Amino acid sequence: MNEQASFCTECGESLEDAQKVLDYTTQIISLPDIKPLIREIRHYVMVCPKCGKRIRSYERKRGGNPVVFDASVRTMVVYLNIVQCIPFERLQSMMKTLFGIEMSQGTIANILKEAGKKAQPAIELIKKYISNSPIVGFDESGCFCNKRLDWSWIAQTVYYTLVFS
Repeated sequence: MNEQASFCTECGESLEDAQKVLDYTTQIISLPDIKPLIREIRHYVMVCPKCGKRIRSYERKRGGNPVVFDASVRTMVVYLNIVQCIPFERLQSMMKTLFGIEMSQGTIANILKEAGKKAQPAIELIKKYISNSPIVGFDESGCFCNKRLDWSWIAQTVYYTLVFS
């Protein structure tokens, strides 16, 4: 948007050759439509023309899920649940509403369980650093979940924080 006055409102002089002086700027920020990129991978077997045996040149994955969520989707689920504390039902709704991705709460739980296993070496290292620190702060926080009081504990140093339940 770059509207300019054509005439001086004081004296009526044409402003066609007048000097332009920047008054201020405005930035307009928009989010692009976020749509999942879906790639279909087809797995074929070769059928022997003589005996009819089906020959697979790849190892079939256990369960053979027809839908697989890649690292970008899995990372988003972990971030939204762990860092932003978004519960499963709301996370499931967000993934559908924001990204058009339908995902069960069981899938969310499986993604988080797998991420937890992968994070275990880092968690152990953080525990070690906290245990060796001369000053550690501790806190606890409770919340009701399905009419049951659950607790989380926090251990924190200047550089590390560990939340556990």
